[in-house]
Amino acid sequence: MSLTKIHPTAVVSEKAEFGQNVEVEDNAVIGAFSSVHQFVRIGRNAYIGGYTIGLQDILPFARAAQTRDSYSFYGPNSIGMMRNGISREFISGVKDIFNVLYKQNLNTSQAVEKLREEYKDYEGVDIMIDFISKTKRGILKNFRSNV
Repeated sequence: MSLTKIHPTAVVSEKAEFGQNVEVEDNAVIGAFSSVHQFVRIGRNAYIGGYTIGLQDILPFARAAQTRDSYSFYGPNSIGMMRNGISREFISGVKDIFNVLYKQNLNTSQAVEKLREEYKDYEGVDIMIDFISKTKRGILKNFRSNV
């Protein structure tokens, strides 16, 4: 029995496919012809490009595309967040959080620890840490950065 959960405000484009037990959070956008592996979570306000093969969790507020051979992370989904009424200050904080997670050559555990210590006052840090702590398949980390 599939327990896939797609939030009512999520947008799922044509021919997107989901394995069992996938979670798509609020205001996420899944591009056409994308496939999402079982147990993968797509965070809120994330934007997943068309033809993406989602093998690992995609963080909230991220813009990403993924195939079996390569991963591309495009930074925060700033436009989507603005359209959903999220403040510029919050978006700026998300950019800083992504910088720690993806640009400082830290593994995920080290990055989370740094976020807890140095970014505890950032509004979105609790959302990210909570999301990462619940991952079953890991978060998308190994990619070509286009930030």
